[in-house]
Amino acid sequence: ADFTKATETNPGDAAAWAGRAEAEKILRHYGDAAQHFTRALDIDGSFAAAYLGRANVHAARTDAEAAQRDRTAALRIDPDLASDVDKPGGWRLNNRLTLADLPFSS
Repeated sequence: ADFTKATETNPGDAAAWAGRAEAEKILRHYGDAAQHFTRALDIDGSFAAAYLGRANVHAARTDAEAAQRDRTAALRIDPDLASDVDKPGGWRLNNRLTLADLPFSS
């Protein structure tokens, strides 16, 4: 509810859209989450965490190609994220898997 209010109050705030998307991802509302991560990226195309969040959504929806595309975009923007993404226990997918646990090549 707070992120929804934040996006209504300031629709140009990429972080608010990403926060709303994260909340939806946790609830497994993947369609809404993907849409709101995309909105965050439309506002700020250099928002690496939004690419990773959307990659997790794609992975949860078993779209490995789209997940890999967003993962690659995130790491291109911020290579330092690799230490979080490319290790077990790193960037979490629904609190169970990490992107590193999925069948991607670095």
